[in-house]
Amino acid sequence: MKRIAVLIAIGLLLATAGAREVWAQDSTYPLRPVRVIVPFPPGQATDIIGRLVAQKFSEKWGRPVVVENRPGAGGNVGAEVAAKSVADGYTLLVAGSGPMSISPALYPQLAYNPVKDFAPVALVASMPMILVTDPAYPAKSVGELLSLLRARPGEIPYGSSGTGTTGQLAAELFLKLTNTRMNHIPYKGSGAVLNDIIGGRVPVTVESQAACMALILSGKLRPLAVTSGKRSSMFPDVPTLAESGLAGFDVSAWIGVLAPVGIPAPILKKISEDLAQIVEAKDLQSRIKELGLEPAPMGAERFAAHIRQEIDKYQSIVRSANIRAD
Repeated sequence: MKRIAVLIAIGLLLATAGAREVWAQDSTYPLRPVRVIVPFPPGQATDIIGRLVAQKFSEKWGRPVVVENRPGAGGNVGAEVAAKSVADGYTLLVAGSGPMSISPALYPQLAYNPVKDFAPVALVASMPMILVTDPAYPAKSVGELLSLLRARPGEIPYGSSGTGTTGQLAAELFLKLTNTRMNHIPYKGSGAVLNDIIGGRVPVTVESQAACMALILSGKLRPLAVTSGKRSSMFPDVPTLAESGLAGFDVSAWIGVLAPVGIPAPILKKISEDLAQIVEAKDLQSRIKELGLEPAPMGAERFAAHIRQEIDKYQSIVRSANIRAD
């Protein structure tokens, strides 16, 4: 009996010591460098946001926060790497709507589950899409564009930066809600489709504000409407599609921070609270706007709900338009 009592006492002491160690690790996090996975190549908007966030985390924590680019398959490769990483707070993912809310609709056999495999930390930025035309094109408003589409159903093409991109999905939702048809021409990237819009070879596209911003400001593109629920701070005179007659229309790309599911709750809370302070800072918000994005601070709980809503929305669009991944 005495031996059993001793063993129980030792077990309790070890458990208590382990609990103290976990508490200490949580309260002093981070104790070593943190890895931030960005599932896109250097220079893209998600990469730039990832590096800004990593720099701010490093300044706040006094520890190295290192960005690791893991591009491939539209962001799916890097997201899978992050999902399979140890959930200890030392691997974070900076990703966007592509791999987290569109890919589940396009890839039924996706190697990760955006809802089950990740703990959302916070949303950082959103990116409105803009319906644009060549300035020489006769449509100067959404109403005029619809008149042209209804006069020539299925004949007028629209370009996109690729099959399954946010721009294509926004365009297909626009066509569905207006009961009109266009011929989709997918390109390999924003630059290629915008060059053909400017050159008059394709009349219409829905592209990101970041990609269109300089061309709109220089007069090389005409904006007809933004796809977000509210007007862009960059182009306050451009109406939303909701204001143009499509009530409730709200499609924007977004960029946020996530962690592998199972991360200790105190560490997740610390990262989320620290990131909230970082995103609210005026210098970061100014930098986000310079990139053609919109600051969109959103805490972990709301961000999780937002991801689920986005997945449902894009699954509906993909099914309705019968979109298949390349």
